[in-house]
Amino acid sequence: RIGNLMNRTETAQLVTTIYAHHHAQASEVDVNLFFNELDPDMSIRDAMEAVRCFYAENTTGRWMGSGDVNAAVRRMIRKRIPDDATITRLIIKYDIPSERQLEFVRRLVRQSAKGISFDAAVSSAVKVIEAKEGDR
Repeated sequence: RIGNLMNRTETAQLVTTIYAHHHAQASEVDVNLFFNELDPDMSIRDAMEAVRCFYAENTTGRWMGSGDVNAAVRRMIRKRIPDDATITRLIIKYDIPSERQLEFVRRLVRQSAKGISFDAAVSSAVKVIEAKEGDR
């Protein structure tokens, strides 16, 4: 899987954590299933946080599956991404030229989705645009 942030060892940690909640032992088959079913760009940090939240609120005894992990991480990532109004305010505040706005937004969203702090994501996106404007 190209671009996968979680390797098999980390996937095994994740699956072992899930199985531990049910006093069960994960097999290599279980690890391989999860490895092949998890979103390829997921970080171990996000996946473990998703598991923690799931089991902190789980009162039914239901097992967390790979689809549950994927959905929980997607929700976490969506919450990190600034809304349109915030992005518009940043474009105005930093006077991002119209021909660079899409690049700015993409970089800001990508950095935010990775879990980088909002201020650091903004700073990174602005610096890239400033550097490219300086090269003109």
